Amino acid sequence: MRGRNYADRVARGRLLVGTSGFAYKEWVGPFYPPGTKAAGMLPYYAGTFPSVELNYTFRRTPSASTLENWTASTPEGFTFACKAPMGITHFARLAGMAAERLTTFLEVVAPLGDRLGPVLVQCPPNLKYDPAVLDEFLAGLAGRPQRFAMEFRHQSFDTDEVREKLAGAGVAWCVADTEEREGRFTLIAPDFAYVRLRRAGYEGAALAGWAKSIGSALDAGADVYCYLKHEGSTTGPTDAVALLELVG
Repeated sequence: MRGRNYADRVARGRLLVGTSGFAYKEWVGPFYPPGTKAAGMLPYYAGTFPSVELNYTFRRTPSASTLENWTASTPEGFTFACKAPMGITHFARLAGMAAERLTTFLEVVAPLGDRLGPVLVQCPPNLKYDPAVLDEFLAGLAGRPQRFAMEFRHQSFDTDEVREKLAGAGVAWCVADTEEREGRFTLIAPDFAYVRLRRAGYEGAALAGWAKSIGSALDAGADVYCYLKHEGSTTGPTDAVALLELVG
């Protein structure tokens, strides 16, 4: 880095790759060792990946004992990305009781401590962009110590105006690559990106393309959270391992 002092170098961001969930009996054999029981899945998973995305919190409130088990089953530095409850996104639809419900949810998962990663706010497909609603919701995130990512599934959100609002609030634009819609890597929040690779599987060239984009963001000092799809096959953990190796 000619012409710059060592102290001026940007520290490389942290790569947190994993899958959406971990408790799948279909993975016993292809990923988990034969005979692995439910209680042994998370400890094994956490020995391979640094993070997991929890869909569990979208529909259910984790008990104190569940949170304690998650913590005890994972090493220091492991990260849980939690999906915001449907009461915030699908019932309140980001308005009304959404802020109060978010506060309650964050109090529930607070025992995860340093293991709590970003909260993914996944909006329903039929939720259209309303400037006032989004502004109020983002204002309610201000001052909270957690990281937040928002996944918009209605085309009306796909504008520079929305991206600028998220950037101003320090909220990540969730990049979702699906069978129906191709995702494009986007770094909105200055310090982290959130990526969901939702195709059934990724060929080498496609995975290498994502690895290149992710590597560039890491070199710029941003952390990258990236989660592979799990449903219907065991390609999720296989592709996640391959992505970790590609990024290095």
